[in-house]
Amino acid sequence: MILGLFGLFSFSTVQAQIVQFGLKGGYNSATLSGQDDNKALSGFHVSTLAEIEIVFLSIQPELVYSKQGSAFDNGDDVKLDYIYVSIMAKLNILKILYVVADPQFGFLVGADDGADNAKDNNKLPIFL
Repeated sequence: MILGLFGLFSFSTVQAQIVQFGLKGGYNSATLSGQDDNKALSGFHVSTLAEIEIVFLSIQPELVYSKQGSAFDNGDDVKLDYIYVSIMAKLNILKILYVVADPQFGFLVGADDGADNAKDNNKLPIFL
């Protein structure tokens, strides 16, 4: 079995790699959990990505900027800016069937809630 795995990985290093680059973006509607009387706050996300295909496996690293937060009735909206790093692994089982694993790590890079210490009040990293 070990010899078979060695042969499989040896073949994948000989096989040509296909690399594709891309951009994507979209609309966010976010709220803060655990808060009373909050409403969804509109935002957006943009990302740059590369998909690297190796035989039957694809790796897709991605860097994402996301505008999130929550709106309140009193006008004290909380606006949060995050950078996410995502590394998706896609196993191609059939031409139309994939198995995907996608760990993401999020970092707060900006915060505005009308207070001077907004970023300190919202300092939790996000791991999805």
